[in-house]
Amino acid sequence: MLFAVALVLVGLVPASIADAVPVVTTAFRLVQADTDQDSSTATSGVFNESAASLVPPEEGIANATQTSDIQPSVFQGTGQADVVDPGAHDARSVFQVAFSLSAPHQLTGNVNLSAEAALAEARARFDLSGPTTISLGAASGSPPFLPDTETAVINTLLNPGNYFLDVRATSTMSGQFGGGGGGSNFDFAVTFTPVAAVPEPATLSLLLLAGAGVAVMRRRRLRRGRVGSSASGLDPSL
Repeated sequence: MLFAVALVLVGLVPASIADAVPVVTTAFRLVQADTDQDSSTATSGVFNESAASLVPPEEGIANATQTSDIQPSVFQGTGQADVVDPGAHDARSVFQVAFSLSAPHQLTGNVNLSAEAALAEARARFDLSGPTTISLGAASGSPPFLPDTETAVINTLLNPGNYFLDVRATSTMSGQFGGGGGGSNFDFAVTFTPVAAVPEPATLSLLLLAGAGVAVMRRRRLRRGRVGSSASGLDPSL
């Protein structure tokens, strides 16, 4: 009976979680500068694009760039969004991924965000929502026109579940100014490493009990084997 229980419990415990990588369900990557834009919904691989405002130079400019990569265990990217007056302009670089984890993972990496603006607004964000959340940001606007940065080293345990990662840099100008402009950027790389789940106390107790039962049964079989060998005149050491 204990041997059967042991087999069942062993079947419930995964032999290895090395293959438990994040499963990306949807992805959206975008660069936009006024009416010029490029985007991708590919759930893996490299996205390396740029967008630029198509209006004449005397009407101001807007630029956006992004180089990003989605791999089974690594998400990384750099993006930038810039605007310069005169005129109303909007620039953005967006990295979004929805994914699920079937096992606990340790998330490690680095995030760098910056925003600087004068007579404009600039923002950079790194937001992870789900069972575990992370929220980082940098913002600069009118006033105080001061640059803002945020740098973080990430080392966080992610519980199993569904997650959504949104990383973006945006810069906007709303009208005619002189000498104004704004810029924002992000630079991040995060790695997912599966972590073995610790058995619950009840499950651990059953495993130990089953293991002890198997050991007792094995000793009994060996003892019976020695007795049978002695009765038949055979040397059990042979």
